[in-house]
Amino acid sequence: MKLNIIHLPERTDRLFLLKQELIIQGIQDYRIWEGQREPNPITAISRAHKSIVRYAIALNLPSVLIAEDDVHFTAPGSFDHFLRNRPKDFDLYLGGIIYGKINADHRVFDFSGTMLYMIHQRFYKTFLSTPENQHLDRAQA
Repeated sequence: MKLNIIHLPERTDRLFLLKQELIIQGIQDYRIWEGQREPNPITAISRAHKSIVRYAIALNLPSVLIAEDDVHFTAPGSFDHFLRNRPKDFDLYLGGIIYGKINADHRVFDFSGTMLYMIHQRFYKTFLSTPENQHLDRAQA
C-alpha cells in the first residue's frame, strides 16, 4: 500500500530524517506531497491532508495511508507490523498518537496525532467535512 507523505520542501531537516525512516522500515512505495502554505497553519495542515483524501476518492481507493514528514517508527519492522495488524473494521486506523483515550477494545477517542494513519473509504466524506479552522486530529476525535 502506497504511503502518502506530507512535506514542506523547505524543511530539509525533516526530509533527511524521513528518508532515514523510509530506509530503516524498507518503505519503497510512497509519494511525497507538498504541504500547503496558509497564514493559519491549522488550515494549511487540514488542506494538505484533505488533498490526499480527495485523490483517494478520485481513484476510488478502498483506503488511503497518510503520514506527516515527522513520522517516527519505534523499531525496524514497525511499519509492516502496523499494516499487518490493520483491523477488519475501522474508520481511522491510527499508527500512533500523542494523546488519546483508549478503550479496552482498542478504539481511540479524543486523540491527538496524525503522523501516520489510514482512512477507510466509507469515512472519506466525514473526514473531508471537518472544519478547516479546527485542528484536524482533534476534530476527527
